[in-house]
Amino acid sequence: MKTEPVLEAFEWLVKDKLAALPELSDMRKTWNEKYAIQTIVSYISVLERLASLNKRDLEIIDEANRRCIQKKVEFGSASKVDVNIFVQRIGSDTQRRMADTFLDNLYMKSRLFLKAAEDLRLRMEKGHELSLKGVERMDGASPEVDYSIWGFTRGMKTKAMVHFIFCHLLERLSVQILSNHPNKEVGEMILHKDYFRNAMGETIRLMIAENQADKEMAHLWGTPREQGGLQWHRDERRQKIFKQVLEDMG
Repeated sequence: MKTEPVLEAFEWLVKDKLAALPELSDMRKTWNEKYAIQTIVSYISVLERLASLNKRDLEIIDEANRRCIQKKVEFGSASKVDVNIFVQRIGSDTQRRMADTFLDNLYMKSRLFLKAAEDLRLRMEKGHELSLKGVERMDGASPEVDYSIWGFTRGMKTKAMVHFIFCHLLERLSVQILSNHPNKEVGEMILHKDYFRNAMGETIRLMIAENQADKEMAHLWGTPREQGGLQWHRDERRQKIFKQVLEDMG
């Protein structure tokens, strides 16, 4: 896999497209090409695993989620769309082509990439604006808050910020890729934040249980923000349940 076009697009996004955001200043000043490539490669592996999820994989994730609900383990997401719903709605053909479709559009001259970058800029600048105004930023607080991307405004270390920006870029790009999907449920799904982050997050949980996930990515997803992480995998009990289900159904 050639990472150069993706790296060029990612660096342009951080240093130019999102230049108005002061929260990214440390990330711009200490831009680490090697770390950026490592991050890109780790998420491409997630896209590839998501594209290859089969019936057994989805049953494992579904059972893990069922047990989490039963034990009242927190999901921690603004979206109710899980990876099973996501795959069901987009269909097997779109799923199988997913990784290739993303790679075909993660470069500077891609029309879909440029539209995704603009969408990301608008949402993050709105998040920054709400932060300056002292607006309560919680999912469901208002349509304006739900539209914005605001997690980066609450203090985030540089490594976590690299992952945060790239993940949100992937979700904004997924919106562009799926915007003309024939299934009307997909059109409804992509109107809301975190649907794709959920699909990636559950795929990452499965990869962690399989000992296939990038260690840095797994660490940041599971580490509290005040300790330098993303805090997206908030409850460690959920990962233990994924591991147990994999062993039970293996």
